[in-house]
Amino acid sequence: MKRSDFEEKTIELWVKTRIPLTTAHLQYHSGAPRKNVEQWCKELLAEDFFGIDGDHPDEMAYEVVGAHRAKNGPKSFEEMEKMDSMKGELVVAKRVAKGALAATGGESVWSLSPPEGKKSLLISGGLSLFFGPLGLLYAGAWKEAVPAALLWLLAWKILPGFLIGPFFGLIAFLSCFAGFAYAYKFNKTGTRTPLLPKGEDAGK
Repeated sequence: MKRSDFEEKTIELWVKTRIPLTTAHLQYHSGAPRKNVEQWCKELLAEDFFGIDGDHPDEMAYEVVGAHRAKNGPKSFEEMEKMDSMKGELVVAKRVAKGALAATGGESVWSLSPPEGKKSLLISGGLSLFFGPLGLLYAGAWKEAVPAALLWLLAWKILPGFLIGPFFGLIAFLSCFAGFAYAYKFNKTGTRTPLLPKGEDAGK
């Protein structure tokens, strides 16, 4: 490592964190040999690049002259590494979300006003979640959605509430999943397509 690289690492630690600029911390962050770190610190102190950090009277710590210290930030390398890890996970999550949006047709099919000839995944999932199989009529294949909706209505009419109640959450969840799947297949094929592998249902 060159001294110029060491200076960059030092400034980065000063302006982005609250970690004291001790010799040990600078050695850890830069990866330079301790002998080099001690020599560079003496030189930088003599050149007024470094000053003495008075916030740490119990240990020898430096400050970068002319650079503003971060008001907030990690106070240890453990905190810094956790924050870096979280940032990395966020980047991955954004990439996954972007890929999911692209796979399902983009953000437009998630809106409440999808393009002409498309079904909103949000509406399809929402209707199916709150109304059960009735919501499948929005985008589902008629030969699957209609019987499911009729059976649901029939169950509500002839069965007492205490029998349906315990299963309502599960049915709502499964219907919501099916609603998303129907809307996705509709947008992909341009027609109401069954989830079961038995051909396509006519009609839009």
